[in-house]
Amino acid sequence: MKRPFQVAIDGVASTGKSQTAKRLARLLPGFVHVDSGAMYRAVALKALNLNLDPSANTGKADIAAVASHIDLQFEAAPPGSDAPQTVLLDGVDVTADIRSREVARSVSAVAAIGDVRKVLVTMQQKLANTPGANGVVMEGRDIGAEVLPTAELKIFLDGSVDIRAKRRLNEMKASAEKEGKPFTATLSELIEDVKARDHADYTRQISPLRKADGAVVIDTSFLSMDDQVDLVLDLVKQRLKK
Repeated sequence: MKRPFQVAIDGVASTGKSQTAKRLARLLPGFVHVDSGAMYRAVALKALNLNLDPSANTGKADIAAVASHIDLQFEAAPPGSDAPQTVLLDGVDVTADIRSREVARSVSAVAAIGDVRKVLVTMQQKLANTPGANGVVMEGRDIGAEVLPTAELKIFLDGSVDIRAKRRLNEMKASAEKEGKPFTATLSELIEDVKARDHADYTRQISPLRKADGAVVIDTSFLSMDDQVDLVLDLVKQRLKK
């Protein structure tokens, strides 16, 4: 049986990977969307809730155990909705919580734990071969290089630090307003957060962020989300014709 057509979308933080992947999957009949980053964020959130420090060597085994026993489910947004997919952790909706600044600061350390990656990569590869699916759009930071190295299309999204920080600021403000929570982060703080996240992703020992061989690089700095999705959609259609 032929496996589903695979689209791997990687890139630096706040380049719209999740939005691009989600919208792309909706435009392609029979394609499913897998947000690998949400998996790592969910593990990071649970670790923080258990007072485990992802950056401490002594807590790595405990966090790996969290990943091994995590109850994680995804629910697609209603048709026509631009909302993110719902992420359920132990049956609780944590869609907004996994996008918090605290989780964002911890997730790279969680993703650098080898045993955590082994568990989640196995889950991701299984999802990439969902029975009955025509294809899968999976996004993250090592999808094209490590998780789906034989994907028919590999994309790497890039963009300037300042513009990505502004996007992150707007996303966090909107989320805080929706939840009725206070928001105090500044643009300068988020610029430093983005720089720190980039450094952590590019320099971690296990599966560092890198452009996969054969990946198409797209600079998202001055692209609207519609333009970004259209670019990737055109590339998918070209590969499907081959």
